[in-house]
Amino acid sequence: MHCQYILQLSLLTLLSLPGTLAKTWSVWYRDRDRTTVICASKGSSVVFDCEYSYPDFRIVSQKIWFTPRGDTKLDGSQQGDGVFKTSGPIKPRYSGRTEFYDQGNNCTLKLNNVTEDDSGRFFFRFESNKRNEAPQGFTGSGGVDLKMSDAPRDVSVKVSPSPEVVKGSRLTLTCSNNANPAAETYTWFQRTGPLTSLRLGMGKEHTFKEIDSDDSGLYFCMAQNALGSQNSTEQEVKVKESARLMLVLAALGALFLVTAVIVVPYIYIKRLKWNTAEKKLPTKPVPQLQKATLSRPEDIYENMRRSAKLITDPDDMNYTELNIRPAPSPRRQRNDKAEDDNAVIYSQLQSH
Repeated sequence: MHCQYILQLSLLTLLSLPGTLAKTWSVWYRDRDRTTVICASKGSSVVFDCEYSYPDFRIVSQKIWFTPRGDTKLDGSQQGDGVFKTSGPIKPRYSGRTEFYDQGNNCTLKLNNVTEDDSGRFFFRFESNKRNEAPQGFTGSGGVDLKMSDAPRDVSVKVSPSPEVVKGSRLTLTCSNNANPAAETYTWFQRTGPLTSLRLGMGKEHTFKEIDSDDSGLYFCMAQNALGSQNSTEQEVKVKESARLMLVLAALGALFLVTAVIVVPYIYIKRLKWNTAEKKLPTKPVPQLQKATLSRPEDIYENMRRSAKLITDPDDMNYTELNIRPAPSPRRQRNDKAEDDNAVIYSQLQSH
């Protein structure tokens, strides 16, 4: 049932309810054929429209507005806490907050500075008496249902199936809130920086059909109705790689570790052997070079001249001749078997 927003109502409107009052026991609220529902925001004022009638020759002695307690029926058959009485005590929290329009058959009540504790059902009851008869009372059925109306509050994000999902899965974000009337629009955002966000779309729900790793981050929604709006707290979504990929990565990591454990010691031992073998190899003596120093350029020239003389002087040259005759033929060899020498080697050394 929709709420009727009533913040101010003129006295003329209060007295202009349609219909002619019959002289019977009756009470009419704003909606005669059903319970009147009124929505109000905190701190505002509400008006409970009401008219009543009763038979002739009777006198109304008491007029009462009350709200049933939690353990009583809501049909008005049982009285609860007094909101207003023409005589007698009322509930302390309603003291000084009510105005009663007591004109003719008007029973309208105005309630000021509405609070959340005022939410509930309100009824009007009147009592009358007649000379030489017992007092008689009547309560109007249906009553007035007061509901607090507020801008959205307690806005939050619900994640289904879980805030941590596997890449490629389906994820749904739902915006929840308490608002009266209900929120009319929902807007989704993703946090991109300390003071910046990306608008994703509209709707009570936001769905990722196949969520990706790039979708990890913080999300929030804004709920709005005619009375205002409110942002939700941020909800973090984490996207994990699939189990198969994680298994492959784990296998590769294990293989790399095993390879490193085997190869590194092998290379170390091999290099150690190479170094040991190199140390055992004999080393060739390095010829010692003597450096001659000459103090004068004339010495260098003299040495060079003497060396040239030693080479070019014919008296100091030695000649050696080596004559080798060709090998004799087989026949010649047979003829010369009797000879003592097979060949003659002549060497002459001549010195000049």
